[in-house]
Amino acid sequence: MAKIVAKPNLKVFFLFNYFYLVLISAFSSLLVLFSALFPLSLSLGAFLFFFLVFLAIFPILAAAIHSYLYYKNTSLVVMDEKLIYETGILQHSVVTVPLKSVTDYSLKRSFIQRFFNVATLSINTAGGVGFEIIADNFDYQTLAEIKTFLDSIKHHPPTHTHAHSHRSSSSSHHK
Repeated sequence: MAKIVAKPNLKVFFLFNYFYLVLISAFSSLLVLFSALFPLSLSLGAFLFFFLVFLAIFPILAAAIHSYLYYKNTSLVVMDEKLIYETGILQHSVVTVPLKSVTDYSLKRSFIQRFFNVATLSINTAGGVGFEIIADNFDYQTLAEIKTFLDSIKHHPPTHTHAHSHRSSSSSHHK
């Protein structure tokens, strides 16, 4: 089986998680422009100008760095009869799930996710409470490929397990 690697969409992560921050920065940028067009006293105007520039640039820069690090450190990989979900920037976590223990999974897309061509794949395993893996805002085509692969395993389990159980029952039958 070929290895399938899914990654979150960097632009969508940034937009969904920092929408309000972008609005605040845009508003601060307008205030910077306003303060440049209508200057106050020199000391107060300079302080206000630099403070507003800081409010406009620093949060966007911090959010962009966080989004990039999230993107680089988050993945869903299907390989060798297992799923591996890795995420985390400061606290790294790895969830490994054997494919044979996957019981439920769903691929969902909201209206906004359809617009950005992303989706959410949720995976549950035997004995688990809730979904162990939630790959949110990952590339839709890759998640659809993973879902198709999971469908094929669910509907057509590997034949070597059936052959093994058939042999054991036939050998006990000959005794």
